Amino acid sequence: MTSSQEPAIDNVASDEDIDALAAKMDDFKLIIDPTVYEQNTVQLNTNKTTVVEEICHGKSAKTCCRFTVNLTTNNTVITPGKQAYTYHMGVFNGVRSFSGTRDGGIEACAIMACRNNNSNSCGQRFSNYSDIVWPITFNSIEVVGNFTNGERKIQYPNSLLTSLQSISPEKTFWKKEIKGDTVLRTHALMKPQSRILTFGIFGRDFSRDGPPLSYSSASLNRVGLSIAIVLISVVKVF
Repeated sequence: MTSSQEPAIDNVASDEDIDALAAKMDDFKLIIDPTVYEQNTVQLNTNKTTVVEEICHGKSAKTCCRFTVNLTTNNTVITPGKQAYTYHMGVFNGVRSFSGTRDGGIEACAIMACRNNNSNSCGQRFSNYSDIVWPITFNSIEVVGNFTNGERKIQYPNSLLTSLQSISPEKTFWKKEIKGDTVLRTHALMKPQSRILTFGIFGRDFSRDGPPLSYSSASLNRVGLSIAIVLISVVKVF
């Protein structure tokens, strides 16, 4: 068995910094691929202070992830006219389309912000940032993913704040353990953080890449975020 921990970089942002940048992002549009709605999700129970959940997804091959979340909830901040995200834990193992140009194998798991209790609303942002409040503070998050080891597979830490920037690596922990044919990846939040849009692990299986499947242009034009949007949210630790 081998184990390694990647180094961190200094990229700390205060809540005020995050809010200032996020307020400028109301008109910033991101595309969500329709295949993310195939993932297996469980809504995060914010009536508890600690939540532990194991979720699996996949057909011929499965990805299983264990979520351990410690949180604090302050519902008094939700006043008339204000909106707050709910959260789902989701796991996906399959093939997604990159805007209809190419398909790629994905193995991912994450906690995702959602507009309501329906998992189909995950990845969709509220339109007016000034109306958003943050009753949920994540004191700690640990996401452990179980992946098959292979030369054509790789995993990355994935996090996204409302500023569309990643969480500071100074607040996180990223670990890799190899046990025979299995790779265990751990991505953990070590310090309290609100304003989270997603936190988890994003994996690619390049052996499943290929020509695009047939999706309608209307389906591919949906706006939002997802656990599969990592080009701007993967922490730069390499």
